[in-house]
Amino acid sequence: MRYTLSGASLVPMGDALLSGKYDAGSSGARVEEFRYQELVFIGLNVCALGFIALIHLAFAHWVSATRSVLVYVLLLSRMSEQGIEAYLLWRRVFALTKRGAATYSFVSLCANTAFAFTVSILSETDEAHFIALLMVPLIQACFRYRLRTVIAVALMAMVLNFLELWTFYYLHPKAFPTHKPLEHQFELATMALIYPFVGILVHILVQRTVKYADDSRRMLDDLRATQRHLLEKEKLAAVGQLVNVISHELRHPVAVVTNALDAALRKGDASDPERQFIGLAAVESKRLDKLTKDLLTFAQPKEPQKKPTSARLTLTYVRDLLAAQLPAEGPRIDVACDEDFDIEIDPFQMHQALLNLGINAINYTEPGGRVLLGADRAADCANLFVENSGSPIPDEIAERIFEPFYTTRQEGSGLGLAISRKIAESHGGGITLAANKPGQVRFVVSVPL
Repeated sequence: MRYTLSGASLVPMGDALLSGKYDAGSSGARVEEFRYQELVFIGLNVCALGFIALIHLAFAHWVSATRSVLVYVLLLSRMSEQGIEAYLLWRRVFALTKRGAATYSFVSLCANTAFAFTVSILSETDEAHFIALLMVPLIQACFRYRLRTVIAVALMAMVLNFLELWTFYYLHPKAFPTHKPLEHQFELATMALIYPFVGILVHILVQRTVKYADDSRRMLDDLRATQRHLLEKEKLAAVGQLVNVISHELRHPVAVVTNALDAALRKGDASDPERQFIGLAAVESKRLDKLTKDLLTFAQPKEPQKKPTSARLTLTYVRDLLAAQLPAEGPRIDVACDEDFDIEIDPFQMHQALLNLGINAINYTEPGGRVLLGADRAADCANLFVENSGSPIPDEIAERIFEPFYTTRQEGSGLGLAISRKIAESHGGGITLAANKPGQVRFVVSVPL
């Protein structure tokens, strides 16, 4: 059984949880990295507890070691508790949420600090050195918090050092070194300075290490994205060469067949029963002719002849083209362009790109629905969009929707959206599925202003 550890009252843990930038307002914790780090800190704490206990047991006759049975019981209990905690973390018995990990981190730091101070007080000696256990929460803070928090933890450790000594002398006034009253305090102050120095140094090193790790991770992500892009371009280039050869070989025979069938339809007797078969063949030959033209368009994209063009006129023209192909009970087609502005495009190519998107929208919009053509401007680009009120595209289809020859319709060629993407990219822009939810499926063509 797994349980979820969450805490709603403490600060959320963010991307910087492990980078020394963890504080209020962060988000997106690397929980698995946190789990691994916490196992390391628990191991460090257990080793420190065990080492100090063994030192005091081994040298009890030569140094001022603690003889308090309660202290050793507490040490053994804490080591056992930490072992159980490590086992639960390692076995993932409870699932850490981002906020739960923040709570866990804060509680762990407080528990380590409180235990170090408590066991040092209970040791009943001014040289027990259990206060050195404060180094563990300090290192935790270096990995989990910002510099100001690290400094606060270091100062708290220094204060607890002096407080532990003063508490001991208050409870045992006869042990106060009257012959050299300041010597012990001076020695303690010198040792206490280790906390801020170690805290700041470790924090800086952690910051630099994580920065390099983040940079490396970003570079790796960029390299992977570039590799995918190159593989896709290589694949498309190979497909384009094959399509180019096939379409060229098909174009002339298809044109001959189409013209011959049209001539037969014009000359044939209207009552001839074979005329319907000739008509069917003519329809299919025209569909094949359109396919060969689409193949050529995809395989041999032309360089766009850009010129300043009205965004509103572009959308209105495409709307009229779509209206001419609209079924009798088709959806309503509207244009939304509140602000007219010019964009540098090849009008013919952009008409084709938007027309393909519009036809696709009509095919997937129920009767009585709506297809919307619109445009707006961003800081450095213009967005032309085609939106329909149909059902959302399934995720497995949306991932491949711009691939050439990928289609879910029996009569489709799978080239319409691929051609639209090529046109958008040839203009220095791109095409995205910007919205995909019930009642709103929107494709956006972005071109530079």
